[in-house]
Amino acid sequence: MVVVLDVDVRNWAAAPVAAGAAFDARVGAAVDDVVVFGRAFMACDNKLTFVVFGESDRVRTVDVEGLKRATGGIAGASATPGCKPMLASALHTALLILNKEQTENPNDLATQRLLVLNAGDDDASSYVALMNAAFASQRLTRLDGIDVLDVSRSSSVVLAQMTKLTGGRYVCPGAEATASLYPYLSACYFDTSVTNPPVQPPVDMRATCFCHGKPVDVGFVCTACLAVSCERTHVCATCNTKVLRGR
Repeated sequence: MVVVLDVDVRNWAAAPVAAGAAFDARVGAAVDDVVVFGRAFMACDNKLTFVVFGESDRVRTVDVEGLKRATGGIAGASATPGCKPMLASALHTALLILNKEQTENPNDLATQRLLVLNAGDDDASSYVALMNAAFASQRLTRLDGIDVLDVSRSSSVVLAQMTKLTGGRYVCPGAEATASLYPYLSACYFDTSVTNPPVQPPVDMRATCFCHGKPVDVGFVCTACLAVSCERTHVCATCNTKVLRGR
């Protein structure tokens, strides 16, 4: 399993899981829960790698023992604007790890798993990159979908679509997760053959416009960057390409 972990303090400061506690303390508590889950998962002879993003301007790959060291500087950090959203980059890094494992061990038929622990709201500029990751993951024959534990302040339309496309599981506990994330990690993502995961809610599969971040029935797509807008424009707001309009 590869776990993509969001430790961006800006996201945790706005997430419901941060209610009643300092956001840096909630990040630390979440990391502790993930470490406990990781050790229990590895105790069953499973492999586990973490892809961490949000504590700096780059994505880091660590094992379960290195996770605490990698996130040790978060305590006391401020929630001021910093690095740009990096969920898509972290997700692509995780897919590269899984693809390398399949390539190097072609005779290993063990099922691969990918879990995303997200605390940030949807970022319209990352929509295409996240959808590309979903489509790319379908080429990994041993990957059992992309799972998401979403603790952001509002459920993510994009991540829900991604789990639907890949056959994964999307869980958004909201404010109910203020105490601990471990019950959700163990019940939903450990071994679903012996647990009772929640029923998956219906997923809105409409595209999300980049201008307002809302699902649209009919949209306009930039031919250069594939950005979706809900209104006709002369210039793409994402890549600044002049839009050619027919007569």
